[in-house]
Amino acid sequence: MPGERGQDGKPGASGLRGVDGMPGPPGPMGNLGPPGSPGFPGSPGSKGRVGPPGKQGERGPSGPTGSQGPKGRDGKRGETGPAGDRGSPGNPGAVGPIGMQGPPGPGGPAGPEGKPGQQGTRGERGQQGRPGDNGLQGEPGRAGDKGERGESGLTGAAGPPGAQGLQGERGLVGLPGMPGETGPTGASGPPGEMGAVGDDGARGERGPAGPIGPNGAPGPRGESGPEGMPGKDGLSGAMGRPGERGAPGSPGNPGNPGQPGLQGLRGSPGSPGPAGERGQMGPAGVMGERGANGARGSKGDKGWPGMPGLRGNPGQNEDENAFEALTQIGEAIEAFKKPTGTRVAPARTCKDLALSHPESENGMYWIDPNAGSPVDAIEVYCDIKKHMTCITPKPSQIVKGVWYKGPSKHMWFGEDIEEGFPFTYKADSIQLTFLQLLSTEAYQNITYHCRNSVAYYDREEDSHDKAAIFMTSNDLELVAQKPRKFRYKVKQDECQYKSETWAQTVFEFQTSKTRRLPIVDFAPYDIGGDDQAFGLEIGPACFS
Repeated sequence: MPGERGQDGKPGASGLRGVDGMPGPPGPMGNLGPPGSPGFPGSPGSKGRVGPPGKQGERGPSGPTGSQGPKGRDGKRGETGPAGDRGSPGNPGAVGPIGMQGPPGPGGPAGPEGKPGQQGTRGERGQQGRPGDNGLQGEPGRAGDKGERGESGLTGAAGPPGAQGLQGERGLVGLPGMPGETGPTGASGPPGEMGAVGDDGARGERGPAGPIGPNGAPGPRGESGPEGMPGKDGLSGAMGRPGERGAPGSPGNPGNPGQPGLQGLRGSPGSPGPAGERGQMGPAGVMGERGANGARGSKGDKGWPGMPGLRGNPGQNEDENAFEALTQIGEAIEAFKKPTGTRVAPARTCKDLALSHPESENGMYWIDPNAGSPVDAIEVYCDIKKHMTCITPKPSQIVKGVWYKGPSKHMWFGEDIEEGFPFTYKADSIQLTFLQLLSTEAYQNITYHCRNSVAYYDREEDSHDKAAIFMTSNDLELVAQKPRKFRYKVKQDECQYKSETWAQTVFEFQTSKTRRLPIVDFAPYDIGGDDQAFGLEIGPACFS
């Protein structure tokens, strides 16, 4: 492309003017002589008036393309042109990233009722319901004969609804959106190439030739004249060719979340999950009809001797005896309402004792969970502030020693070890069952004393294969790892380092399934060597 026009040079100094001769008379017109040599430029004449513009000459041939000129200044932004015709839709773009999950759609209409499923197997027999409130104490009845076991009660109420099902499959990809509106007009491109120079105008008529003057000596070169004024802006060139495609721009900001897609098809039902733990005892069902009387049982054992009666006062008249009897009855009713925890007036649990006498201190008290005759009351330890009832084991220790020699395996202390024994507690089975039913939490800990014997974790082998097993009062085996729902906890584990010195591991049992406690037996594994010995401390089983 042609470059910009350079600055005009300064005019040189004018030469000396010769002496004008006298004009002679016009001679006859001679033949046209050869052109003379150009004379020296004359002095500039006064500026004439601007003549009328000449006619537009014809366009000359295009000159060769000039070299690339410097970038011109940006022109003023032109007016926005009319909108072009709407283009045809482009090809579908690539699938965008998955958007954020939209809010759940409205629930669909209920499906048709399914066919009734097959009848399930009969469930296990539920636990015994909580006994009702005590009525007024009646006169002691004669011990009845043991009847036959009654028929199963009615089926309990339905359990709570199951857990939420798995999420359905993802819906189909939505249709492409409509094309967006036309964007604003882009910036003007660089100036185009300079147009070709137009043709010269018509030559004017030649004036009469003046007389030739003597040649003057060339004058000295004049100094450069002052810089001329900038020329006017030329006409805008033709629009340049489109530039090369620019590099891709940086990714734009994420768009707004799309409309929720159509609801996907309902997924196929998942496989049944593993069976959960046995739920807590449900509310007592409606009392069934009274069963038929069982056959007369055999005669029971002789009962416990009754408590000695209150010592009578010296003989008085009948009115005084009646008043004394009424006083004793009142005292008995008051002791029933607010038990004192004595052998004569036992509480039902330590919680009842704490509610009746919150000023009581922790210690040993008598309770009667089945609320019958106080003859079968049991002595327990009461934590008044925690409302906790603790039954104590008998004995509470297994002395340290070598209890078994043979191959290492799980050996139940009460069944497999020759001199072993099961764990017993100062509470009969009936009172213990009522105490379990009246409680919502149970806790117990047992300390295992060891010498060269692993109780829970074997650090040398990095495993729990030698961990002990414990038997609950409802014949469940509690383990170290699996299954998880029968796992116990360990509060302290020094026996993981097999050593010649005595160490200990403390096992902890805490559960809302109160029928599991107390622990009635345990089976260690890492025993049987001549240098392997153990002992046990059995803590009380506490209910609240």
